[in-house]
Amino acid sequence: MKIKLLPLILIIIGVLIIAYPIADRIYSRLIEQKLMREWEERMRNQQNNDAGDESDEVTSYLNLSEVFSQLSEEEQSGETDEAPAKNFVTLGVLKIDKIKLSIPVLEGSTPEVLKVGAGTLEGTSKIGAIGGNTGITAHRSYTYGKQFNRLNEMEEGDTFNITTQQAVYHYEVFNKIIVEPTDVSFLKKNREESITSLITCHPIYIASHRLIVQGRLYQAEKLPGN
Repeated sequence: MKIKLLPLILIIIGVLIIAYPIADRIYSRLIEQKLMREWEERMRNQQNNDAGDESDEVTSYLNLSEVFSQLSEEEQSGETDEAPAKNFVTLGVLKIDKIKLSIPVLEGSTPEVLKVGAGTLEGTSKIGAIGGNTGITAHRSYTYGKQFNRLNEMEEGDTFNITTQQAVYHYEVFNKIIVEPTDVSFLKKNREESITSLITCHPIYIASHRLIVQGRLYQAEKLPGN
């Protein structure tokens, strides 16, 4: 009897092994979608609010610390159900029309954050800071079009934008490079410009290097109430 049950047990174990990464991706995707819904609701509430808090002038400067400690390569999608989303702080939404990407930008770059969206690198500037360089990183998902899967398609002259509660920041790509994981020289600041550096693993399945796409701020539109 035990011998007859062994093949069935092995089949069940095999199914569970195959199903786990799929379930994990679905779970992550649900979280990402929930974060996007919560962000859209927050923006609607802000627009309906005549009086708001004084806007952050976004001019602070943070000292650069070690920033590439947790850029691991995992296939992801993005989002959960209820409780987990409350643990994340959504700073805005990154939109890149060329690669049909819209992704929440969260505070920090922990593995948990990168599993459900893009994260800001600790020690880099606030989004839109004049004279700053904001590091935003996301996984190179194995799923076409998800996260920074298609970031390699960006070229000089392409544009992207980041919407925060204060403003919509528009950037034009001026630099695209591939660097060693320990190279953070591209995060240097320019006192006269506001730069955002988009960072992901490269190549997609090997992840031996980092792909960097940098944009220069050319327009900032303040949102109502700011």
